[in-house]
Amino acid sequence: MALWAVILILGTGVGLGVYMGLQYLRREPRKPVMIGMHLLAGLGGLETLTIQITGAPDGSVLTAGRYGIPALALCAIAGAGGFGSALLRRRSRQSSEAALVAHAAAGLLGLAILLIWAAQR
Repeated sequence: MALWAVILILGTGVGLGVYMGLQYLRREPRKPVMIGMHLLAGLGGLETLTIQITGAPDGSVLTAGRYGIPALALCAIAGAGGFGSALLRRRSRQSSEAALVAHAAAGLLGLAILLIWAAQR
């Protein structure tokens, strides 16, 4: 699988996240289908990025270089932040919003580093 597929999947997840963030700022109701698509794109992108770095079943491996591992780590942090935000929503709104901001920042930075990595290849 090529690196462009990872960029496409994670880019879709980030794009859906930005769209839902704008909806949140406009105080529009959340759509469960959008949340589900965002979740699937994020997890799918994280999985494909992990396969690219650690190796696919057919033996193909990309050298991580300087940017592969940080991109993977930030995407994993973004995934954990998204789940953390959902879990904290019932307890504290402020904690949930802080986790959501961390989720968004890590996701955007992860995609940016992935794009830098792809540009250097």
